[in-house]
Amino acid sequence: MDSDGYALSAQTLRATIMELFEKEIRPILLKVYEDDRKMLDASEGRIDRTNEIVDKLTEVCKSVETKYTAHLSSLQKSRDTSQQANAELVSTCNMLSARLKEMDTEHKKTIEGKDKVIAGLMQDVRESREQYRELQKSYLRIAEAGSLKQTGNVMEMNVKQ
Repeated sequence: MDSDGYALSAQTLRATIMELFEKEIRPILLKVYEDDRKMLDASEGRIDRTNEIVDKLTEVCKSVETKYTAHLSSLQKSRDTSQQANAELVSTCNMLSARLKEMDTEHKKTIEGKDKVIAGLMQDVRESREQYRELQKSYLRIAEAGSLKQTGNVMEMNVKQ
């Protein structure tokens, strides 16, 4: 119905709606579609740039992962080499310690043997000194006895103490 209360014919109604659509709604829809198209194009550009960044980040991450794996492998090899060298060093130290203990034992036995020899020699020196003193006393007695006898031969002995 129109403003007077009369019903519009279907054709008039259709023409009015079409006119309203063409003048009012269509420009708005075209503007919305155009804005949507611009936003879609801008979004596609951002999506493309984002995809490029993601691809670059993926490449960088793979590169970092590869380098990290290589570095980790290198560290593991270095650790294994160090552990092997340390094991060999410990083994060598143990062998040297055992050899030093053997040498120390041998050295102590040698020292004990030489101490016994020295003690024996010192005893021999004491005994020899004692024998020397006894011999010296005997010689002095003989010398005194010889100088006191006045028989045919004169015996002179200068014995100094």
